[in-house]
Amino acid sequence: MRPSPSRLGKALLVVALVAVAAFAVGPTAERKLLGKAPPSVTTISDVGQLAAAVDRDTGAPRLVVIFSPT
Repeated sequence: MRPSPSRLGKALLVVALVAVAAFAVGPTAERKLLGKAPPSVTTISDVGQLAAAVDRDTGAPRLVVIFSPT
């Protein structure tokens, strides 16, 4: 027996709302419950510092932003 379209739509809406709430609250709850500090911004002035940072945090996600005046 197939669920009615209106029931299916409501179920999808509930699933979407739960997913959005989990995404919005997840990082905050993790910091409060587990005591984890948020990631910080690091200024790197040469390639050796970049290599050391990458080697130190193996397996951690990274965002590398390069600002150039030209």
